[in-house]
Amino acid sequence: MSSPRHICALIAITTLLAAPRALCQDKDVPVAVTSAKTYTWDKGAEGWMGTNDFRLSSSFTKLGGPYRGGSSWVTECPTDHSKYTEGAYASSQGYSETYPGPNLLLSPWFDLSPMVDTALFISFRQSLALEPGWDGSWMEYSTGGTLWKHLGRLDDPDGVNWYSTGTYRNANSQAASAADTVTLLMPRYRLYGAGSAHPAGPFAWWTSDGDPAGAGKVEGPFGWILCQLKITPSRYPDIVHSHRVRFRYVAFSDAATASEGWAVDDFTIGITPVSAK
Repeated sequence: MSSPRHICALIAITTLLAAPRALCQDKDVPVAVTSAKTYTWDKGAEGWMGTNDFRLSSSFTKLGGPYRGGSSWVTECPTDHSKYTEGAYASSQGYSETYPGPNLLLSPWFDLSPMVDTALFISFRQSLALEPGWDGSWMEYSTGGTLWKHLGRLDDPDGVNWYSTGTYRNANSQAASAADTVTLLMPRYRLYGAGSAHPAGPFAWWTSDGDPAGAGKVEGPFGWILCQLKITPSRYPDIVHSHRVRFRYVAFSDAATASEGWAVDDFTIGITPVSAK
């Protein structure tokens, strides 16, 4: 028969061995949303993750600086924070190799099954200054973590500034020139072609105004802009009341030519729309 001391020691060892596994599992537990959830990121990443150039910062000055003076996600080239990394020159801009992959901003997993309505709204604020028509961004979602789907469409009737050509003149990825599909197809990117969110082009995205055939001069829109999309069961039955879904903001930079980049803030998912003010 074990003594009380031996039993206590056994419990302590079992707890220590189990703790790391429990901590790993907790990271994947979906965030339950009943009516609304907003991420301002003023107190930290809150379960979100940025890859490559994306940084959470309260001190950058480009793109209008952090939204409302807090902290925002922003892309910064490791060797020159005033711009973003160019794929073909990445090995001389702070990365070990060229073409390191897209800049991704990934959400936690969400459990939307408790939501009290049959439709929901997704919104965020962004500030962009990109090589017009060649570098751009879009939103994707996944219910499994491997297959990603493009969220929204060009001039989306359920959206506010959601790939709107009235706000972003080059929102059609092939409106004036072809996006760099060679880079999009690369193994570290896999953003185009079979098995991706874009089996074929053109696709809708956010990019700066300006002549894609010109010298890369950015002509707007400038400053923080609200982008919002209504998610309905008829268009997105795999999102509404899903037990497990996550989102990612994809910021794509092609081989060469860069401007200031992307800044993102105030992501909200809820049953009512967000005011543009």
